[in-house]
Amino acid sequence: MPKGCREGPPPRWYKHGDHEGGYSVKPTREEIQTYVLATLQELCQDWDYSRPVGPGSLLFTELGLESLDAVVLGTTIQEHFQQPLPFAELLSDIGREQRDLSIMELVDFVDLHLNRVALEARPAGRVQ
Repeated sequence: MPKGCREGPPPRWYKHGDHEGGYSVKPTREEIQTYVLATLQELCQDWDYSRPVGPGSLLFTELGLESLDAVVLGTTIQEHFQQPLPFAELLSDIGREQRDLSIMELVDFVDLHLNRVALEARPAGRVQ
């Protein structure tokens, strides 16, 4: 299967063939968290990281992600949800503040921006 392709049916929030709106129903925070945790757990297996990975895990100091890894993770999340997200701004803020990022904060960021984008993408109704 080509890189970036998913097996199985499209997620329930993706409206197949709709290139303008993207989502018919936005993913829940729980669905986002499940995807992000599964993705990071898979990466950690590739790195032989043996400790448990959970919402409180820190991406850089605990899991050992480097900046390029964070960019790849952001791209993977965007491809999965088929929606551009401002990861460059997030990573810039993290670098400027010289702090780490927990998985829970990453999930909150994705949820916030998928929700905001979904609301902004809706066509405005006509007021009569």
